[in-house]
Amino acid sequence: MLSVWGAMMGGLVMSKRFWSVIPQLRVISDSDIYLSQALLCFAVGVLNLDFASPPPNTKTTKKATSNTTYAAKGTLLAVLVTLAFTPLTAPLRSPILKHPYPETYTHPSFPLQIHSAVESNTGLVVVGEALKPPNADPTDMKAMHSVRYLRAAHSILGGVWMGKRVHTIDGYATVKDSYGTRLGDSIYGAFNLQEASRLIERKGRVEKKGKSKALIIGLGTGISATALHRHGYNLTVLEIDPAVYQAARQFFGFPDPGKGNVFLEDAGAWVASRANQQSSVDDAALYDIVVHDCFSGGGIPQHLYEIEFWDNLKKLVKPDGILVINFAGIVDSEPSRLVLRTLDETFSHCRAFHDLVQPELLTKEKYDTEFLNVVFFCTSLPDTPITFRTPDMIDYLGSPLRKHMLSSLQNREIDLGVLRNSTERIKVQDGRETRVLSKSYNPLGKMQDAQATKHWTMMREVLPDIFWETF
Repeated sequence: MLSVWGAMMGGLVMSKRFWSVIPQLRVISDSDIYLSQALLCFAVGVLNLDFASPPPNTKTTKKATSNTTYAAKGTLLAVLVTLAFTPLTAPLRSPILKHPYPETYTHPSFPLQIHSAVESNTGLVVVGEALKPPNADPTDMKAMHSVRYLRAAHSILGGVWMGKRVHTIDGYATVKDSYGTRLGDSIYGAFNLQEASRLIERKGRVEKKGKSKALIIGLGTGISATALHRHGYNLTVLEIDPAVYQAARQFFGFPDPGKGNVFLEDAGAWVASRANQQSSVDDAALYDIVVHDCFSGGGIPQHLYEIEFWDNLKKLVKPDGILVINFAGIVDSEPSRLVLRTLDETFSHCRAFHDLVQPELLTKEKYDTEFLNVVFFCTSLPDTPITFRTPDMIDYLGSPLRKHMLSSLQNREIDLGVLRNSTERIKVQDGRETRVLSKSYNPLGKMQDAQATKHWTMMREVLPDIFWETF
């Protein structure tokens, strides 16, 4: 009975990864934890083995049998413990690195480095680097090498070009990591697209360096947040995973937002708490821009897309403030329509743009098949449609990709009318209402889970298998 209960509890602990909530255990790799649990369960099984012969007739025989049983069990346990702490068990261990890794690991046969691997509250957070292969074609600009990336479980949160792929324009200094290494452009244009929030025209308002405030919900590598900081914005960061924040600071050049401006906790609870205190908060504490980017690994924290969350968030934003939401998925899909339906219910105006490098490749005919990043810009001002000024060289911060994304903004717009028409068509044909996401109704998480396989397939196309199998 004890072994049965032990197996059940061990299986539950392993399936739920309960140890991730214990900071002291995050320095131990999953491999060692699983092996230790297997060792413990095996030991319990050994202790419950029955070595007894047929029932003895005398007390002396009974005592001798008991001693023999204890000796046999003790021998088995001794052999087991000895094997567990010798190289003989190496074949039983998963071929993964120790976490956290004490120094940069260089793969012995592939141009790959792992700078950091830390078990945290959202899973394993890895900073890796795809080095330039010896036989790399210098004319192939799409080859994924000379790239530093941030990975959480089976998703790439962001990355930057490295080495000779670091390029700038107009003599701007590049961003550097904490070791002074130069960092290049983002590998994803969506983060630069988020910075178009600065280009939105607001009547009577001028961007003042050191006076404007931005709230970042979901940091990742901190590309757009770092750009806003370089433009003089005071930042407040909400990031649920401390390992992600540390990686952004150490390996991706994200600057220190200042004391009291970093909150490593769930954004839903933080925003709700601040909204409840809003009556005692001065208007100067309100935010000009909020960047909401919480997508990770094919799924999302669905409570951060509910109307209650948006209503609370609006209380923290200036009347003419801008909300930026990055949502990854198929453009004209049920999850996207649910998000838009909820944003339409909350805000007066919304526009959306996509991040394909060649904007003309996305046509309306591909809205129901193309999986990409869609960046929404929303405002609460009822009589002021969202318009963008023409970007200038200062907006580009010396980045070729940022210049490309912002200067082609007008060609990137998603026709949200297509999604709204799809909503009406589904209502008429199927009688199915596209409802507002709320605490009482939110299928978004399950719907996104269905797209996780597509996301995982895309990630395997971005980087070869060896990158996912070395951690």
